[in-house]
Amino acid sequence: MANLAPGIHSNLKLTKIEYAAKDSWEAVDFLYANDDGYWKHRIFKPKKESAEKVREHINFLLSFLTDREKVKSVKGENFKDFVEKLIVLYKEEKMWNKLVHAKLFQNKDGFAFVPQSFAYGFMQEGDIPCTLEYTDWEVENELAPTASPAQVPQEEDDDLGLPF
Repeated sequence: MANLAPGIHSNLKLTKIEYAAKDSWEAVDFLYANDDGYWKHRIFKPKKESAEKVREHINFLLSFLTDREKVKSVKGENFKDFVEKLIVLYKEEKMWNKLVHAKLFQNKDGFAFVPQSFAYGFMQEGDIPCTLEYTDWEVENELAPTASPAQVPQEEDDDLGLPF
């Protein structure tokens, strides 16, 4: 399965939430997939001053898949614990059964991404017709795809399976 190209994609399912860490950082990965490929949205552990904005971003991502209040109620003793509790909620709510639409932007290398600073406006419920489109600002700032780049092969260590 290949990475999704920048563009507007429908019928995406959240197939996995996982904790990721290296020497100097921690993150939560949200893996979305459809018949065309997959997209991994990584959100890094926030600094104290941006913690609330990151929390809003996560609430937004999951609000299409379950009750927003359930997402807001997830708390953790630390970032890893918080992510582990998100995974429990993902499984309890069977979030992999619900569809979303997503607007994926193009980075300088032509790959799909969503800026972590974009808390809203790039995702929509999948039960309704997709109305997502690129804004003039996104086009002017070269975030909208200029061409349809080739899809890149999936990293070998990615596991796209459902959580059961």
